[in-house]
Amino acid sequence: SFPTRRSSDLKEGGSFLLNCPWDVDELSERLPGKMKRILATRNINFYTIDGIKIGKEIGLGGRINTVLQSAFFKIADIIPAEKAKELMKAAAKKSYMKKGQAIVDMNYAAIDRGMEDLKKVEIPADWANAADDKASDVVQGEIGRHTSELQSHWQLVCRLLLGKKEGG
Repeated sequence: SFPTRRSSDLKEGGSFLLNCPWDVDELSERLPGKMKRILATRNINFYTIDGIKIGKEIGLGGRINTVLQSAFFKIADIIPAEKAKELMKAAAKKSYMKKGQAIVDMNYAAIDRGMEDLKKVEIPADWANAADDKASDVVQGEIGRHTSELQSHWQLVCRLLLGKKEGG
C-alpha cells in the first residue's frame, strides 16, 4: 500500500509533492492516517499542485509532465529556480519549435505555472496523532498513481540534469 511503501521512505525534513486539487481540509479528510502521521512527525515540507487543472487551462490537457518537473525544480533547489526555468524553456523551445510557437508557448506556460501554482501545505499539528481509518484507504491507490507519475518525471529530470552536467 502507498503509505508503507512510499511515505515511510520520507526522511526527516524531506519534501513531498502531491499532484491533487485538495486544500488542507480535503487533505485532512482524504489522506490516510499513517501518511498524515509521517508528514507531521518527520517535519516534511509538504506541497500540492493541481497539475491536471493547469494542463487543461493552458491547453496541454493531461500532459502535465512539464508542470510537475517545474514544480520539482522549485522544491528541490538543485539549481536556482530561475536558472531551472531558463534551462527548461530552452529545452522546450528546442523540442517543440518544429510543432509551432503555440506549442512552445504552452510549454513555457506549463513551466511558469509549475513554479507559481505550487502550494506549501502547513501541516496541522493534529496530524501527528492521526488514526488509521478505512475512509482514508480509498485514496491510497490514487495517491500512489500520482506519486508514481512524479517519480518517473523526477527520474527524467535527473537524467536531463546529469546529461547537462556531463555534456555541458
